[in-house]
Order: sequence, then C-alpha cells, then structure tokens
Amino acid sequence: MRGELPDGEVVVSIPGGDTALILNSVADAVLELCDGSRSVEEIAQFVRETVDVPAEADVVRDIAAVVDQLARAGVIEHIT
Repeated sequence: MRGELPDGEVVVSIPGGDTALILNSVADAVLELCDGSRSVEEIAQFVRETVDVPAEADVVRDIAAVVDQLARAGVIEHIT
C-alpha cells in the first residue's frame, strides 16, 4: 500500500508487517521505475536527466543504495 504525506513524501507499507518506509520524491521516482524493465544504471541516467544533482554526485551508487533498501524491506525484488 502507498500513500502521500502533505509535504510530498510518500509512505509505502512493507509487506507482512506493521512498518512502513517514508520516501522522498527521488526515492519514490526510483520505486516507480523499478518495474523490472530497467537496470540501476538506466534509473540513474533518468535521475541525472530529470533531477538537479551536483556534478560530483555518484548517482549510480546512490540509486543502488535506494534499490537495496527497498529490496531488503521486501517492497521490490533486487535489480542490478
């Protein structure tokens, strides 16, 4: 289950439990892009193209960390 908070953050229920994740807009976009058709690198490229990120940011590493957290929580299956 997914719900939106007043400040634009999104709450995602974790399957099988009474806990949830609160995602910022970038993490929510990453979740939406984790549909099984994209790699972490493709998602990172999308984020680079659509979000103002510092030039020195390691977007692939950051997206991989979000994907890993979502997978460990059971929200998605892990992707590469």
